[in-house]
Amino acid sequence: MRKLVIKILVIFLPLTLFFVLLYLMPYFLPLDYSASSYLAADIDKQQLLENTPSPKIVFVGGSNLAFGLNSKKIEESLNRPVINMGLHASLGFGFMLNEIKPFVNQGDIIILVPEYVHFYDGYYRQGDGNIIAGLLYVNPRAGQYLPPAIKYRAVLENLSILARFRMGDLLDYLLKDPERIRTHHGETVYYRRAFNENGDLVNYSKQGPLQAAESTAASYPEKIDPKILDFLNDFTAFAAGKNARLFFSFPPLVENFYRVNKKQLSVLSQDLSENTKIEFLDSPLDCVFPDTLFLDSIHHLNKQGREIRTDKMIVGLKKAVAGRSNAALSGIKK
Repeated sequence: MRKLVIKILVIFLPLTLFFVLLYLMPYFLPLDYSASSYLAADIDKQQLLENTPSPKIVFVGGSNLAFGLNSKKIEESLNRPVINMGLHASLGFGFMLNEIKPFVNQGDIIILVPEYVHFYDGYYRQGDGNIIAGLLYVNPRAGQYLPPAIKYRAVLENLSILARFRMGDLLDYLLKDPERIRTHHGETVYYRRAFNENGDLVNYSKQGPLQAAESTAASYPEKIDPKILDFLNDFTAFAAGKNARLFFSFPPLVENFYRVNKKQLSVLSQDLSENTKIEFLDSPLDCVFPDTLFLDSIHHLNKQGREIRTDKMIVGLKKAVAGRSNAALSGIKK
């Protein structure tokens, strides 16, 4: 029996040590694979926040902003620096606001543009563990903007994803292919260097159009999570305490999604209008666009759509800054 145990150890112990070393090795290597990934753009966006002087304009939301703004045009029109913090809805809107809080100063203009999913079932608070774990791997500093319970649960529940990232880092280190690393393995849309100096996702080759499967309409719940109203009011008070202006804009949405969810979005808009003190730049209907202006998601505008939305945003912002912003219900009943 003893000899059998020794034979098993002789066979399996070296294999076990090999795989453990393989798993741990990327910790001691440059994170080439991870550093070129889409989520790694959060590192650059945080640096923008840290290095951009006030008064500035900061857009806060998910990927609807990453794809949906020409920040340089807004910058030139309003004559102040613009930062687009939009990255991924699944990070949770709570994380997004926590991330900008240390950098909100007097005279800043903050525009909140959450995706609709943030208004339901606590998603603004908890996000998606897969995406959060991926973010923490490429940008550990982001953990300071997450509640500990959400942060640690995301990591523990997604160890296999983190292992895949580590293996990717190891493979890139061994291959040393600069182009593979630069574009995150030939990715045509979702990679770090697709973002420009304002935080807009612009340097991608895919043009669409939106496929039928990508625009399939699903129904939102009839009622929003009431806790998000308190959450938004808390941030409104925070911004007021910093002498910063705060505005709200609805995300772009494909027409068929709006038609299916018109009632739910009316309720959502009504709740926001009656139970928060945020100034609104537009209504849900103002932000509905035809499918031909979208790339690969119900919220991702293509390059033509981005310019149209940006022009609308500039008009709304100029009116709002001048004190003529419209109520959220301005267009919902048309």
